Amino acid sequence: MFKNNTFEYSTKIINIIKDENLLPILKESPFWKLNTNIKKGFIEYKYTTEEMHTMLKLYNPYYLLEAIETNVLNDTNLKLHEYQKESLVEMMNSKFLSITSSRQMGISLILSYYLFSYVLNNPNSSVVILSKSPEEYLEKFKNVYLQLPFYLKIGVFAWNKCSIKFDNGTTIEVKKYKNFYAGKTINLFICDQFIWSNEKKFNML
Repeated sequence: MFKNNTFEYSTKIINIIKDENLLPILKESPFWKLNTNIKKGFIEYKYTTEEMHTMLKLYNPYYLLEAIETNVLNDTNLKLHEYQKESLVEMMNSKFLSITSSRQMGISLILSYYLFSYVLNNPNSSVVILSKSPEEYLEKFKNVYLQLPFYLKIGVFAWNKCSIKFDNGTTIEVKKYKNFYAGKTINLFICDQFIWSNEKKFNML
């Protein structure tokens, strides 16, 4: 379907392209660098009424929880622990939040879903994450993104090891603590494994 001389995609069309392996014959691709799991930025997309309702409801942290566990966001039959649910609700309702937990508790996974909701609902924002292992941390978010239904994926303008730029103007950057510098506008600031932080640098904030 064409709109203003631009091809307009939809979930149905995307599925046909994938199922029929039509990508090699397309003049223009709706996928970022031909990766069928990444939505290219600035493409025309027609949403169904149901898809629009789902996107609007994701503003609500309790619906986000429901969406995770009812395969709206993935098909992995993911079941959350109560502490994960409580953490996600606190993330979405709090301006400042500190979470202390052991390793391998699934907090990074919950944070990745929170980041998805944040990017979806907050255009033209800057997200900075400090971590001892920044590439590994961003990889967790990427895995969540790749499992999303195509209509829920925010269009990608750049997909790098330590940063992602979306077509709604929002960016995610991950850095090591030693490489962090103050002086830029940050809308969402996340510190992973805060024990590795540099106290002198944080006193500058």
